[in-house]
Amino acid sequence: MRLSFLTFTFILASGFALAADGPESVTYLEGNLDGLAVHSVATLELSHGKAMILRAKEAKVEIPYAGITKVERSTSKVETASEPLYKVWNLRKKLIPPTPVEHVTLHYKGQGSADHSVTLAMQKSSADNVMAAWDTENELRSKARGDWWGDGIWKTTRNKDQWGGSGQVAARE
Repeated sequence: MRLSFLTFTFILASGFALAADGPESVTYLEGNLDGLAVHSVATLELSHGKAMILRAKEAKVEIPYAGITKVERSTSKVETASEPLYKVWNLRKKLIPPTPVEHVTLHYKGQGSADHSVTLAMQKSSADNVMAAWDTENELRSKARGDWWGDGIWKTTRNKDQWGGSGQVAARE
């Protein structure tokens, strides 16, 4: 009885350890990074506070959250060839459909204000984690700057540098 409880506890703890946030497995598709070959497999670490770290066998690249200007996400099309039924060795392809791969493109300013872009292929869950990490970091930066969600809607004295400041400002009377 005691052995089965310990085994169950070990399996449960192992499952939690595997489900924790760890490095995401990605493939570098295109971009203008130095030292990283196209179609190289890498890991993307999101847990660092200031930057995402892309680690490959050849190089380590830091993508600062503060420098990210635009993030694009798209799903790649998975084409399946229809195989004849007599090819039993390809039966797995018919029964288990391939999982679609997400493409995430990060545009950011690196060291010396150089513009960089990185396109990474990853699983959907990894793409969700990347987008959530960027959104969280973007929210923290906007709070630190003092941005307010209404600045994009209303013209006030607070945001007059964004809309030109040449018109009437609505004021409470």
